[in-house]
Amino acid sequence: MLDSSQLQNLISHSKREKVVIAVFCGRERQNWLNPELTLNLFKAGTDPRFEVFLHLLKDSRPWDKARNLAMAHARNCKMDWLVMVDNDQFVNFDLLDPIAHAPSSAWVITVPTGAILDAGTKMVASCAVVYVRRRAWEKLGQGPWFRWVPGSNETLDGPGEICEDEFFRKKCDEAGVNFLAYSEPAGHWRTYDVTSIAGGTR
Repeated sequence: MLDSSQLQNLISHSKREKVVIAVFCGRERQNWLNPELTLNLFKAGTDPRFEVFLHLLKDSRPWDKARNLAMAHARNCKMDWLVMVDNDQFVNFDLLDPIAHAPSSAWVITVPTGAILDAGTKMVASCAVVYVRRRAWEKLGQGPWFRWVPGSNETLDGPGEICEDEFFRKKCDEAGVNFLAYSEPAGHWRTYDVTSIAGGTR
């Protein structure tokens, strides 16, 4: 895998927008890339519209740390876009279409996906598949951009608990960073596709 200086030398002469796809994965089977996402990545890697780089964050935990590492990598490598994808997500559209179709006002694009909650399954706008434009991290300034804030009770999951996705959204709202929700959902593989159970149309 190329380091930051090698990447900058490689992309210095390219006029296409530079995109790094950060995938959160691991060496144990439950953290491997699902087959549909693997196909998404193969296709994105040959997308002629962009200069595309892949950044695998293997066994990087906790999740807020992993997402901060991805954002810092994109910033340090002077990318135009960062795409973050969890290993259990996939899309039925070209992975880089949201960037190609993004209006200039969209600095962050989230893709709705199915989630398993205490009350059942539900469609949510999380950072499981999210696109972040360079202007967003420039506007936000120094990280951390993602942080899990524990709750106030003895098990840390009581009032006041905020997941790293919510922390990022709140930080963006406070800084005036514009969000856009993409029109098509992402699939979410568990034993089954949670998105299809939650009512997402795919």
